[in-house]
Amino acid sequence: MVIPYCIISFLPILILSLTTNDVSGQNFNQFHRFLNRRQSFWKHSTELSDSSIPLYQWDETEYPYMPIDHFTYRNSDHFALRYLTNYSYFECSGPLFFYAGNEGSIEGFAVNTGIMWNLALSFKAALVFAEHRYYGKSMPFGNDSYTYVTKLGYLSAAQALADFAELIYYLKMDISKYGHCPQDTEIPVIVFGGSYGGMLAAWLRMKYPHIVNGAWASSAPVRNFDGSGVSPDLMSNITTRVYVDSGCSRDAFSKGFEAIKQLSNSDSGIKALNEIFHAKPGYEMQSAKDFEDLYDYITAAIFYMAMTDYPYPADFLEALPAFPVKYACTFAKEAPTNETELAKQLYNVINVFYNYTGALDYNCFTANCYNSYGALDAGSGWVWQSCTSMTMQLCDSGGENDFFLKTCNESKEIEQMLKDNCFYYFKTIGYTEDFYHTKEPAIRYGLTYFAASNIIFSNGNLDPWSAGGVYDDSPGIQQAKKNGVYTFYMLDAAHHLDLRSPNTCDPPSVMSARHQIVRILQCWVYNNCTELPSPERLPDNSEWKLPTECKYINESYPWGYESKVCFV
Repeated sequence: MVIPYCIISFLPILILSLTTNDVSGQNFNQFHRFLNRRQSFWKHSTELSDSSIPLYQWDETEYPYMPIDHFTYRNSDHFALRYLTNYSYFECSGPLFFYAGNEGSIEGFAVNTGIMWNLALSFKAALVFAEHRYYGKSMPFGNDSYTYVTKLGYLSAAQALADFAELIYYLKMDISKYGHCPQDTEIPVIVFGGSYGGMLAAWLRMKYPHIVNGAWASSAPVRNFDGSGVSPDLMSNITTRVYVDSGCSRDAFSKGFEAIKQLSNSDSGIKALNEIFHAKPGYEMQSAKDFEDLYDYITAAIFYMAMTDYPYPADFLEALPAFPVKYACTFAKEAPTNETELAKQLYNVINVFYNYTGALDYNCFTANCYNSYGALDAGSGWVWQSCTSMTMQLCDSGGENDFFLKTCNESKEIEQMLKDNCFYYFKTIGYTEDFYHTKEPAIRYGLTYFAASNIIFSNGNLDPWSAGGVYDDSPGIQQAKKNGVYTFYMLDAAHHLDLRSPNTCDPPSVMSARHQIVRILQCWVYNNCTELPSPERLPDNSEWKLPTECKYINESYPWGYESKVCFV
């Protein structure tokens, strides 16, 4: 007989640039700020070394029988999908906590998803972090995986979801044997994911509800696709709001971008820009054509700093201080009138992101610089996905919407530019614009949620990707709430902050969301709730003051509060 127990505590978590010939400010490339640039970070995710994050232990293993193609009978080959496990917390009454791997090596996501480790002890859960095909070491064709479309064509979210479903099916039997569980033991599965991983988590529950009991999808922009009604310039609007609210001058950016555009039109201006931005010797700007590369480099840092605007020092993408946007805004409180000074100000802002530690001597931002790093590889994986089935049409409007230069044109112009850029990027391996499928997310997964069940969608107001999130007013959500779908919108929270290890500097909104989510997970795992938990209003953080010292709280649910959860 299993005896329930309740825990109650009263003690006080390579980049390739695709340029256009037009540098007028009206037809900038829509492609690389959100797609190419991110690869430089995910490629090196195994090198994350935040010393304040607890040192987690795992076993690395492979599932060697993963089909290369789950959907046709033309290729019967298999490959080894890598995954990380920790079964030390597991008991037969517990669930499988499964992380749906993102666009990078799985170790980085295992390290930065501390909430799974934190809750495993209370839930007696087995932990599995599955790597996404074509990333990390999970290469279906080894070193040839990126050589031609006949090989790279098997990289898609749909194939990855099928990978995860098959792996979970296998793992449930394997874990049961490991735990010496009775033969008829049914192990509940909760899938976790943040960002693209959050999208996969939600879609895994939607497509395979017989395999996954519930999903926690954090910062998942599942509505950032054609047909959703989400404005393509909303991400830029959110980014601008985060900087202005953090003390930055809006003009420092809008006028700064105009300044570097003007400077790039003269030899003396180009020389000044190379000096100001510490261009790598031998790879400096040569002409106005290089302006877009510099602009992309600057705006990428601005976007990613908002995305990782955590309340404590962290190095998820780069080593950054607490609330890095606020720190960067100390360099941009007002806009100078001189073009050179405006450019210097932008350099000081992005230097917080690229070089907070002071270890970087030069910046590599021109196409001939970062093209020198080699041929297509796993760093190009997300670009491939964005050029096939994950086609997000994102742009900037400038003016009242945001402080960037205008890039939004007619939607068909944006789509054609993206297709052209994709062709340029992948033309050597056989890509054609027929591979660009704008409707696939809407058709395969849907952009309304009437039929969804047992999914938690959480987003933070500091995160630009929250533009594509799911909220109470998203189509079908009011109906879906009756089926266990929840939405949480956390103030003062950046990209999947709620999935990170609980920290003493987390805002009250995040703490409250986590506590409510634990109660929801408990219902899904133990199936012992007479009714679904009702969500409570999250705190507005109006009286919150950031502690002087930030510390991770490890394996210690309920994190200094009284628990409302009874674990079986």
